[in-house]
Amino acid sequence: MLPTSHADIELLESEELPVRTLVAPLILARELRLVLAELDLNIEIGTRDAVIISSDLYQAFQQWNEAVAEDDSSESSWN
Repeated sequence: MLPTSHADIELLESEELPVRTLVAPLILARELRLVLAELDLNIEIGTRDAVIISSDLYQAFQQWNEAVAEDDSSESSWN
């Protein structure tokens, strides 16, 4: 069973996946294909309640996450 919220799905790194590869449950893979259609990604269907991504994507996500956190903290300092 999938969690009721996609936010509950675990994000895992796999060093074995080829670059630019993402493996997700069917329902989420469909949504990701729609949202990320412009990106050069290999999106595969997985059987786990997790999103498994290649190391390059994991690193990119971590950098993006840090940038968002910095933006959020700088915005809150203006309040």
